[in-house]
Amino acid sequence: MLCEQCSALFSERGLRQLLASTGFRHSKLNTFGDREHCRFCRYLWNENIEGHVIPHTLRDFPPFANLSRSTSSPRLLRGWVTLWAPEGSDKRWGTLLVRVESETGEVLWEPNFPLRIVTSLASPHTAITRYRPLEWNGLNVEWAAAMQSLIFQCEASHHGCTSQTRNHLPSRVLHITGDLQTFPQVRLHITQKEGQEGQYAALSYCWGKSQRFILTHENLNSLQGGIVDSDLPQTFKDAIRTTQFLGLEYLWIDALCIIQDDPDDKSREIDRMCSIYENSAVTIVAATASSVTDGFIKPVTSFNRRYPSCDIEVTLGNNSGTLTVVPIHAQDVGMDFPINRRGWTLQEALIPPRLLVFGDMEPFLRCRSWNAIGVSETYIRYDISHIYPPRLMDTLVETRGRILDYIQDRPAHIWPPIVHEYSHRILSFDEDRPIAIRGVIDFLSRAIGDKCYFGVWSSFSIPCLLWHQFPGEEARSIPNVPTWSWMSTTSAVRLPAVMRSHFSPRDEALVRFDEHPLQERLFVTCHVLDVEQLYMGDGVSQSWADYPKHLLNEPTDELLFQGCVVLVLMRIEENSRGNFLGIVANHEGSNVYRRVGLVIGKDPDRWLSGRREDIILI
Repeated sequence: MLCEQCSALFSERGLRQLLASTGFRHSKLNTFGDREHCRFCRYLWNENIEGHVIPHTLRDFPPFANLSRSTSSPRLLRGWVTLWAPEGSDKRWGTLLVRVESETGEVLWEPNFPLRIVTSLASPHTAITRYRPLEWNGLNVEWAAAMQSLIFQCEASHHGCTSQTRNHLPSRVLHITGDLQTFPQVRLHITQKEGQEGQYAALSYCWGKSQRFILTHENLNSLQGGIVDSDLPQTFKDAIRTTQFLGLEYLWIDALCIIQDDPDDKSREIDRMCSIYENSAVTIVAATASSVTDGFIKPVTSFNRRYPSCDIEVTLGNNSGTLTVVPIHAQDVGMDFPINRRGWTLQEALIPPRLLVFGDMEPFLRCRSWNAIGVSETYIRYDISHIYPPRLMDTLVETRGRILDYIQDRPAHIWPPIVHEYSHRILSFDEDRPIAIRGVIDFLSRAIGDKCYFGVWSSFSIPCLLWHQFPGEEARSIPNVPTWSWMSTTSAVRLPAVMRSHFSPRDEALVRFDEHPLQERLFVTCHVLDVEQLYMGDGVSQSWADYPKHLLNEPTDELLFQGCVVLVLMRIEENSRGNFLGIVANHEGSNVYRRVGLVIGKDPDRWLSGRREDIILI
């Protein structure tokens, strides 16, 4: 049921007023709470009309929300609620702006974003409206055609995105055949040694606690004959069906394409991770699934809030149909999503040319040119959605451009957020920390023409060495990783802000990497300071110990660093006196040291007057 004013609003004459520059003047703001019988008035009064950004209803204005009266409150309460429907450039109606005006038309309040007007494809009003309902109910031919079209547009028109050329297939892939009516035939396919070309999808997902169906030497031959669908966990089934609907013949899944009980095969395939994901036509992202048994086409968990809508029957000429008024929604894919908590999945999000992300509301596409694109125009706004992790180009890029152009220009700005993101993620095995990011390193190494040693880049090595752990975190050392690398600790780490341009950093050391195959030694020429003298002389501004918990009960860094030295690596001209950054190191004998922490020192002119020494960090 609608009140008299709302009936007029949604009439042909009212819609013409909505589209006019003055809009439709409804009634005074302070009268809306009295019209509980009217569906639309009740909706504006009680429901969130701002959507995702700043939740707001009409009754939120003082004094309705028991807020203190501002000087503008009396004017606002006497103001008129006016509705306006700006027509798009394509002459279609898409939004409904609700604002409060004075008697003279001065805008007293308006929301950050308008409501959206939504009609179904079956509605007679479809021709004059832009937005459609969110109707994700699983895979179907119509969705598949729309997604294939979206991928084609990405290839054809997105500057910086690669086309779906036929690339070399990985060593093993799943071969998928059959029609869309039933679950396809699936078998393990071994590619030819000299290289076989084709288009394939890759899967990014969370294993979960256990993985019962994997490729081993025992089932290698039998899986080439065929895979029984009942043996497959739900996430694999969903990925196979998605690949089939996308019109692709091959799918790469790590658990079924790497021999899991063969260390040599695992090592070889991990070395190929960069090319596997980079050469995929699309990588399917099971964002909501916390384990391989969950599946992702029908998410088992909801993360994003859905806001109420209001349906209004509208007759235009001889056609009657429903218009749905709904606030904008966001489909955030944040750190609470299972896919964004796992260490291995970071490189799977950064390397591929495009990602098909299955969120909790609908699937959407990410590529090197756009952060997110929906299959159709709905009430979701992806430009205000927070989607993690940022693609490489999104780290600090302000204008659209080719991804590799940007990496080559400013590699030192790309690496710190990657390290920060990666080190906060979970790995089932500590020893995987240097391995699970190898694909990203290979990708960047080729793009910028640089070499990386345990997460430290040759061209900007000193900033990469000045990492520190987050305070209060339990940390364990990782075997077979040198102490100077941030990969040597299980803790989340941060690289210094001195990489940013508003600082004036200056290297105070020379660094040379060991070309021995193990690459564990770091040769450094730098000032070596006694840490106790530095503390006694009030020369320490801030400090971080690498492994404080297991040494003393709530110790100070000064106590932890007794008997150590500071290896000064960088000087910062940040203020009149400046600062310096150095690694705290424990003497192991001769000129060999192990890192145990980091300090920021004060007054470099006072402390950095002596000669430099040659030392070895291990």
